[in-house]
Amino acid sequence: MKEIYTSNHMWRLFENFLVDMAMVCNSTHDRKHADIMLEKYITETVCNIITAFFSSPFYDQITTVQVRALAHSPIIKPFSKNVQCLTDYF
Repeated sequence: MKEIYTSNHMWRLFENFLVDMAMVCNSTHDRKHADIMLEKYITETVCNIITAFFSSPFYDQITTVQVRALAHSPIIKPFSKNVQCLTDYF
């Protein structure tokens, strides 16, 4: 299980999450044409995965702060932007 925190698989998955989050943020705000399934996937499933990943004791065991910062710094700004958008959206 710990290997997932140092491999690229989760980071690629997070990048895919960013694409999905952007789709919701850039979609219509007209509720009649909204993609409810995609919205639910983002607001429930993706948020749960992200929370579980970064809350895990295995994540805390990554040896150095620099490794951790380098590993997830490219996704933090886009996630923050999309989370703000989703907050405004709903």
